Amino acid sequence: MKILLLCDRMESGGAETHIETLARGLLRNGHTVGLFSYGGRIADRLAREGVLCRTVAPVGRNAFAFLAAKRILAEQIRKNGYEILHAHTRMMALLSNQICRPYMQKSPKLPANAVTAHAFFRSDGVYRLFSRWGEETIAVSEDLRAYLIDRYRLPAERVTVIPNGIDAVRFCPAPIKDEPTENNGESPAEVLFVSRLEPDCSLGAELLCRAAERFLEEPAAILPFHITIAGNGSRFEAIGTLAARVNLRAGREVVRMVRPQGEEDLIVLYRRARLFVGVSRAAMEASFCGCAVLLCGNEGYGGILSPDRLELAAGNFTCRGMPRANENVFAKEVAFWLNHPHLCAANAQKTSAWMRKNFSADQALQATETIYRRLLWRRGKGEYPT
Repeated sequence: MKILLLCDRMESGGAETHIETLARGLLRNGHTVGLFSYGGRIADRLAREGVLCRTVAPVGRNAFAFLAAKRILAEQIRKNGYEILHAHTRMMALLSNQICRPYMQKSPKLPANAVTAHAFFRSDGVYRLFSRWGEETIAVSEDLRAYLIDRYRLPAERVTVIPNGIDAVRFCPAPIKDEPTENNGESPAEVLFVSRLEPDCSLGAELLCRAAERFLEEPAAILPFHITIAGNGSRFEAIGTLAARVNLRAGREVVRMVRPQGEEDLIVLYRRARLFVGVSRAAMEASFCGCAVLLCGNEGYGGILSPDRLELAAGNFTCRGMPRANENVFAKEVAFWLNHPHLCAANAQKTSAWMRKNFSADQALQATETIYRRLLWRRGKGEYPT
């Protein structure tokens, strides 16, 4: 198959990493894969790995930029013979719809059109007017599927849930991992937060800094710890100020701010950490690498991740609809898992095995390929996938 993935800026983020993993899997399975985007570090990496990348100027609300992007997209389809267009953002879904329209005719000359929803799209006013969902729609969680059916009136049979899949080969524990010990002079336990540092997704980082200040007031009540906050965004400097305040009070570096440059940097951080704080794809990656995971995000607080908490998977591990994180509860739970390293390690081992069994990239890839084959079957190409 010849597949073109469409996204906006391919710099960092959960949806972008999802596309990167999907592109690699499709390449590995022998498909021709293209990427149509605004460019970025992830796009550069994929280009080096054999993905046919085409970068265009950001469209925004510029009608001329939209028309220019549409012309370039049409040229890429003719040049490379793409059979499937798979959009991952609202703007790219609109662009691909313009190319495939009227896709209901299902002409063999037109590429088939799929859209993945990675988060809740605004559905009021003009946003609803310019939302397009393709012939097949993929939702990364059950609550997103229900939202699309309810708010956009999509037919239930047209929306398929394919959870995020993590590359189990790349994201795995370090070959040798020290057994956790009680407080006997060993190195401090590492607590890690990974996310874009924007107003809508940086609450966990702020709460970690505040918890660290609390822990400094009673150092004998908690085992030695160290916090790493990894990410980039408009809140980086503000959270860095909170971290600096903690470090000044402690007289040493307790909270470290880093800007990871890619997957390899993140994997190193995951493997060093005992406890991960965060949500969504980063939480899944951390679990695959052997961390215990405390789910805490701007959309809600889920507490410790474990195999018996299936309701967390239904929301893509974002804690959507759950109570907002409480500073006191959060600090107490972080302290508990730091003070009980053997319980923390046991939880991490059990949860990681469950995650690797149910949320692998290979499973997500196979399910996505089934969608593609179904779309091509409607074009009279191949048999109906079973």
